[in-house]
Amino acid sequence: MKLFFCDICNESIPLQDIKENRSTTIKGKIFCRKCNPLNELGTDTGTGSGGGASAPSGLLAVVAVLLVLVVSGLAYVIYDLKFTEEAPAEAGRATALADLESRVGDLRAAVTVLQKAFEDLDELRDLPARIQSLQEEAAARGSLQTRLSKEVSALQDGLVAVGKLRERVEGLSLLQEETGQKMDRIFKQLDAFGRDLSEIGDRPPVIVSTPTAGDAGGSATPDGPVELDDDLLAIIENLRASDPMVRWEAVDQIRRRRDQALVPHVLPLLDDGDTFVRAQAIYTLGELKAMKAVPKLVKLLRDDEIMIREEALTSLIVITGQNMKFDVTGSRAARDAGIRKWEEWVAKNKEKVG
Repeated sequence: MKLFFCDICNESIPLQDIKENRSTTIKGKIFCRKCNPLNELGTDTGTGSGGGASAPSGLLAVVAVLLVLVVSGLAYVIYDLKFTEEAPAEAGRATALADLESRVGDLRAAVTVLQKAFEDLDELRDLPARIQSLQEEAAARGSLQTRLSKEVSALQDGLVAVGKLRERVEGLSLLQEETGQKMDRIFKQLDAFGRDLSEIGDRPPVIVSTPTAGDAGGSATPDGPVELDDDLLAIIENLRASDPMVRWEAVDQIRRRRDQALVPHVLPLLDDGDTFVRAQAIYTLGELKAMKAVPKLVKLLRDDEIMIREEALTSLIVITGQNMKFDVTGSRAARDAGIRKWEEWVAKNKEKVG
């Protein structure tokens, strides 16, 4: 027995469906009862649950009835004209011809309607393939939309990561700038130290006290009056210069002299408006082991500039020999706790700090 398979779903077609016209053949392709495109047009002759013929099926039925009526009427008129024994009157013959022409016109109109119906039917036969193509296109678009959603999500995650990386880069830039300033200060200190080594064997010590009004040329000390040399007078004068670079250089020159008698001239510069001048004054007082500067250096641990806090802590350790483990980058509460330890030490050593 020969077996038939549907060209759409590839399922076998029962012989009973072929005998009862539930399956069909269109353009060389076999369609089973389920895939038969004529089912959607209402032409299925089975006992399905459709409940009635669709529009194209009803149209074909109407056209068929019209064709039958027109052809019947046309045959009757021709028979009446040719085979009646008594020839009709001329008026009757004209009426019959007019009626014949009318019926022929109706027949032509019916044929036109029938041709249009068949054209519509040919277009509708491709409807299942078009629907399947649209379904495949919709599935492809759904897959593309899912992939685009994943890519957009990945892009958003990447933007968040870039934002965090940017924050880290900005933090590193600030740290680099601060480190560069520290390195510049260290290089200047190294240069000054080198000059000290070259001059230490040639310079005689100078002991002076704070000059007073009416004694511009010298000051009294326990050992007697000491003359101020012109260079030292110029240095002390430069401590009050308007240019911060001149003040910074004057403090550095005092540091290189290693003379504790010059400490009173440097102490006022702890309140200088220029950060680098203040930092140089703090460093110089540490190098001179100026115990009188300790209370002021403890207050400078509260300064807003990290560089000032670092210099003050270093000089305090050098002068007192104490290390309170103060964190210059810690929180304000932690720094306050460390400052209280330094204040307690000052209170216990008032005789040392004067």
